[in-house]
Amino acid sequence: MEKHRGQIQEEYDLVMTNGDAVAVVEVKYKAHENDLDKLDRKMKHIKELFPIYRNYKQYGAIASFHINDDAKKEALGDCQE
Repeated sequence: MEKHRGQIQEEYDLVMTNGDAVAVVEVKYKAHENDLDKLDRKMKHIKELFPIYRNYKQYGAIASFHINDDAKKEALGDCQE
């Protein structure tokens, strides 16, 4: 799904909605730390690009065959032992 509005342009791999929730899944073969930053940016822009989702709860995820160790640490934060 591709969308642009003004200066903002994004491409969303997978967008799912259910009731009052919208989930964005970024699909990568190999996920790195910069992919987390891209997902964060896309989550910030979705409500501007798709006003219909303005009042929806948002969920973001990355689907990947392999996740770089640094990206894993960044994503899990304090949850990891």
